[in-house]
Amino acid sequence: MEKIFDEEEIFLIGDLNLNKLSEQLGKYSHQLPQVINQKTGLSLTEIINKNRVEYAIKLFGNQLYQQEKLIDIAYASGFNNKVTFYNSFKKNTGFSPKKCRLENE
Repeated sequence: MEKIFDEEEIFLIGDLNLNKLSEQLGKYSHQLPQVINQKTGLSLTEIINKNRVEYAIKLFGNQLYQQEKLIDIAYASGFNNKVTFYNSFKKNTGFSPKKCRLENE
């Protein structure tokens, strides 16, 4: 799973879910949540959002995204809405996306 997250950036798929991830991995979906939780202590959703937040932070430092609105960076990072973006950001970094962006410019 780490390999397809790192190399293929599958977490950028806005509607990524357990079934789609299972297809990519060639594993049965009923096994994945248990394995993921045992290995990481996180749910699949938490792992996906953590990777999306890390990606958004990279975009903050990218010249091409300096003038983009936060919601556009959220969408480019795989988030489907502003609320999930903000909540995930706060949970994973302790900061709002706006504050983090200012620190990464």
